[in-house]
Amino acid sequence: MLNIDELVRGLMSSCGSGDFLEKVHSEVQNTIIDVAELGISNEELVKVLGVYALTQSLRLVKLNAAEQELNDSLSGEFINVIQCLVRALRGLSGECLIGNELLRRVLQYASSLINEVKEHCLQLTSSPP
Repeated sequence: MLNIDELVRGLMSSCGSGDFLEKVHSEVQNTIIDVAELGISNEELVKVLGVYALTQSLRLVKLNAAEQELNDSLSGEFINVIQCLVRALRGLSGECLIGNELLRRVLQYASSLINEVKEHCLQLTSSPP
């Protein structure tokens, strides 16, 4: 069973590396299946999607990539969540309008981790973690 705390620790220790992105992507898929088949709480899905969105955002910021350089397979509204997180990681303000209730909760959860991620992953020197 998924342990959100482990996933968050993995995010902090990897600072969004490609290997971690693959792991969290797999966890998203598994959690969606668990929600559908086992009826686990949507809250688990919210948290996994939040970590996934934050991982995607952190990679864009660290690569200094444009927000438009996102995977086309992601839904438009999920891309909006990632773009909001990128702006927050870059210290930019602005209102984020997300229409989907589940994705608003995803953004809210991911936003709760922003300061810790910024402090741990973006204040480091250019040496690898």
